[in-house]
Amino acid sequence: MGTRFARFQAAEGQVPPVPPGDVEGESKVELKGDPFEIRLISLTGDEKLVSVEPSSSIADLQKLAAEALNWEKPWCINFAQGSSVIATSPETTLQELGFVENCELMVLRREPWCRQNLGCSRYNNNYACHIRELREVGPAELELDFSAEGDNSLGPLQKAERSVLVWEAGATDALRVDPQRRRDRPCLRTARGRVNFTVETKRLKEGTMTFSNVPTSGRVSFIFGEGGYSQLTMTLGPEEENEAKS
Repeated sequence: MGTRFARFQAAEGQVPPVPPGDVEGESKVELKGDPFEIRLISLTGDEKLVSVEPSSSIADLQKLAAEALNWEKPWCINFAQGSSVIATSPETTLQELGFVENCELMVLRREPWCRQNLGCSRYNNNYACHIRELREVGPAELELDFSAEGDNSLGPLQKAERSVLVWEAGATDALRVDPQRRRDRPCLRTARGRVNFTVETKRLKEGTMTFSNVPTSGRVSFIFGEGGYSQLTMTLGPEEENEAKS
């Protein structure tokens, strides 16, 4: 059988053409699990062939590209075909995207993003936690620099270790059916961070929180302490990118 060559030009966010067999009424033809090669091309013209499988994910391909091109931070690698950037989840498989033997992908590298002075999670006018900086430090990992202050009128500051990030689940499981009320409601996820203090007193707590297995794009909410503090909604990603969307 001759080699299949995949080239499609899709607008950003558009689903690639449906492979043969995915049309309603036709039997679905699944790609075999045999390894195949994808050609990766950098903006400087470097070309590398990497071996993948249909079940390999975009995250797997990011790691292979980083290794082949001697780049650090694989989570900061994006791919494009033609002039269209492939916008998809890291968990999406190459089979789902319709990639086959001898597919050519342009490899795009970016720097990790960082955002400053995002606001505060507040209990009242005398107790508040200010977010000085939020930055991307790894795949699904964020660091947050904070400064929490209180005047001790209601006692010492709450435990920073109990602070959480909250976000809505992805599109595939964002809605959950309430069996009693029989209606859909958003499915929220939370994560608690590890805290490294630089200052820790009854009236002032400063340091860095590290959150793992969290989104690095979209929106999340931060809530300080053990209870009673407001939610601070934060937009993730490079500031230029978010300004373009607003």
